[in-house]
Amino acid sequence: MSGHNRDAEPIEVYHADLKRASDESPYRSKCPVAGCDGVLLVSRDHTFDLKAHDCCISCAQPVIYLDIKRMRRELG
Repeated sequence: MSGHNRDAEPIEVYHADLKRASDESPYRSKCPVAGCDGVLLVSRDHTFDLKAHDCCISCAQPVIYLDIKRMRRELG
């Protein structure tokens, strides 16, 4: 069932509201899709800027971070 949301419409989320997958990284968050135990890793583009678009490594649900500007300031 892995990747079953790869064709789904992106959902808009605030990274700050997501639960962290571990205490070790401020980047890794639990996927907000009900029943999924996957993780959002927060990707970077070719200039190493954090990307606003991401997807779960398990269900492939696309997400858009609405707080990307804050993330770039605080996590970038």
